[in-house]
Amino acid sequence: MDEFSDLASIHDLIKIGGSDFHGRGGHDEADLGSVNLSVQTLFQFLKLARPIWCNAATEILLSFAADPSDMNLEHLTRFRKLKIQSGIPTDNNNNYVLSMCLTLWLTSEERETAEIEAIRLKLSDTQCC
Repeated sequence: MDEFSDLASIHDLIKIGGSDFHGRGGHDEADLGSVNLSVQTLFQFLKLARPIWCNAATEILLSFAADPSDMNLEHLTRFRKLKIQSGIPTDNNNNYVLSMCLTLWLTSEERETAEIEAIRLKLSDTQCC
């Protein structure tokens, strides 16, 4: 085992092969994409990461619900541009934005929580940018 693997073991961290790639700095470094992970390791990582992802998505949606401004709309659409159609009621725009984000970010089970339902209700009463 190398020193990073030993450190991960000591601190009970999941060994996923690193988070970024800066090029090969030496002959003993792995090429990009060459680190194989076991299904169990991937499952452990996703099990830990999913709640963090859901909380982040919920926080972004709560920010938009509290302040449906252009800036907060950009947070929602930073990974995918949503075309807000002019000429339709703003509550339909809110519902469209929320529906698209929820579908992209969360599983159907995660979309059924009381917190997400509260966000839906709040957005149905707010004016979109």
